[in-house]
Amino acid sequence: LLNFSPSMMIFLAVLVPVMISVLGGMMYIQRGQSLQHEEYLAKAQIAADRALASESPDEQRSNWRLVLSMLDEAEFYQETGPSIALRKQAQGILDELDGVERLDFRPALLSGLGETIQITRLAAQSGDLYLLDAPSGMVLRASWAGNAFQLDRSFACGPVSGEISAGPLIDLVLLPRSNDYDAVVAGMDANGNLVFCAPGKTPVVVPLAPPPMNFSTPKSFTMSGSDLYVLDPGNNGVWIYWNMSFDEQPRLFFADQVPFMQDVVDLVVNNDDLYLLHSDGSQTLCYYSSMDVAPTRCEDQIQYIDSRPGRQNGRLIPDSLFDQIYFAPPPDPSLYLLDPANQAVFHFSLRLNFQRQYRSATEIPEGPVSALTVSSDRLIFMAVKNEVFFAAFP
Repeated sequence: LLNFSPSMMIFLAVLVPVMISVLGGMMYIQRGQSLQHEEYLAKAQIAADRALASESPDEQRSNWRLVLSMLDEAEFYQETGPSIALRKQAQGILDELDGVERLDFRPALLSGLGETIQITRLAAQSGDLYLLDAPSGMVLRASWAGNAFQLDRSFACGPVSGEISAGPLIDLVLLPRSNDYDAVVAGMDANGNLVFCAPGKTPVVVPLAPPPMNFSTPKSFTMSGSDLYVLDPGNNGVWIYWNMSFDEQPRLFFADQVPFMQDVVDLVVNNDDLYLLHSDGSQTLCYYSSMDVAPTRCEDQIQYIDSRPGRQNGRLIPDSLFDQIYFAPPPDPSLYLLDPANQAVFHFSLRLNFQRQYRSATEIPEGPVSALTVSSDRLIFMAVKNEVFFAAFP
């Protein structure tokens, strides 16, 4: 019935077995993947049953984390309705145990930043976002554009060459609305030079009067009102420039009691209270006093008050390592600490009572969070590499 040429007969003789082999192989692989999925899903369900039967919060956490681990293995092969439902249950219970509140983080910038950008510091006020790019040492500005922030390409704030120069900036702060430099943000370089910046204006460099033994390793700075505080771990110092008097020699914050400063990575100030964040995530709290009868004092063993199920008070928060601290002023004075590895921001009272931790409800890029800030209009920002995400507090 079919009149095939000899060459076509040979072609079909080769093609048909190959197609049968390919289809059989695909069915075998799919069946194998399905079996692997079902095996890991069964292990996840067993761990979930153990978690539900456990009365110990630590055992519950351990088993629910095992559930998520097994689901990761199962969903490597395929996602199914049961695996999605079990993941939602496990994550919800873990969030409740760990005091996690999920926020809808979304990209902050309408247009992306370049691949070489690495954001290490953020500052925000109503309608404006400032980003410190570590490789260039420049501060970038973005303004609100309806549903996200638009980068201001004309904003200039960074290293300055000239008679009075400044190197790459290592930190930034927002300035009081009324200041002698008519600036909105200031950066500091590693030599203690300030750079004052405002949209549409040329940056102004103001060298800080050095302390008696000069600066060693200025690491960061902050402001409380019109007073500026410079963290100088190499000199075991925090230097105060009262009322923005940068041409006057600063005063050392400490009196006779000077805490260990070599591993301090960040600081914030609330009136006379100084919070020092150490590289292991612990904190030192110091109380400033100008009176000789009651000199400045520090508490090295300050503890986090953690009331979550199965948790204990201590100098550290297990499974979390903080590397940035942010002070939110009244009406809700609080401390926010960045846990980069877990992409989390912890919220504490000023007495270090745990309130909650914030994480993203939506997927954001993998990798540690490199910066955080909170704006006065109740927006929280996190940077991951060269991307910034924001969410509104409930």
